[in-house]
Amino acid sequence: MDPFRKLLKLKTLLVDDDDLIRDAFSLAFMNKGCFLKATESAEEGLRALEEESFDIIISDLKLRGIDGLEFFRHA
Repeated sequence: MDPFRKLLKLKTLLVDDDDLIRDAFSLAFMNKGCFLKATESAEEGLRALEEESFDIIISDLKLRGIDGLEFFRHA
């Protein structure tokens, strides 16, 4: 079974300051027809959460500025 199949109807937010990680996730989700919004900072991720809701949030723990744990506290 394709693990992306369960993600087809869900909106995912990715917060990671590594371009390679964001690009890889974005490409994988796009190729499977899944929604992914990728942000490069916790601050940008929090702004995205103010604008829309997400079913899944994936975040790096080590981020510049607000770290991943603090991001989840605010989220």
